[in-house]
Amino acid sequence: MERISRLCAVTFVVVGGLVHLQLWRSGYKGIPSVGNAFLVNVALAGVLALALVVRNDWRVNVAGVVFSAGSIGALVMSRTVGFLGFTERAWTGRAVQATTAEIGAIVAFALVAVATRRSQPELRDPFMAWPRPHRGPSSRAEPAGNPGGSILSS
Repeated sequence: MERISRLCAVTFVVVGGLVHLQLWRSGYKGIPSVGNAFLVNVALAGVLALALVVRNDWRVNVAGVVFSAGSIGALVMSRTVGFLGFTERAWTGRAVQATTAEIGAIVAFALVAVATRRSQPELRDPFMAWPRPHRGPSSRAEPAGNPGGSILSS
């Protein structure tokens, strides 16, 4: 399940990055600040997808959720209060594709986190005492000349 979830997360991140690249090429590159933000999104999507393939680390999952949620947040802001001075009112097919990819990525990252957590061995509570290893009677060395007794008890 973990491998499939990671593959889905990679796919959704790449699709979201490709949608942003298509939008940038189709005219968003001419919008000050927003064009650069689209390129940053594309670059981060590539780095994140590569990190997902190379590393199985909880920090990559957190970065993926933050990245995808940030992309959705920027999209919602651009349709409501504006983002970097840019406001757009229409929900185009590309906006729906990007939103779907970002939501899919968040769900996939959550599944990766759950699958990874289940596959790891149970962690001990650091505040609980560690069990002491059992030592049989032969594991303790007796002082020479005083078997079974203390050196001071003579």
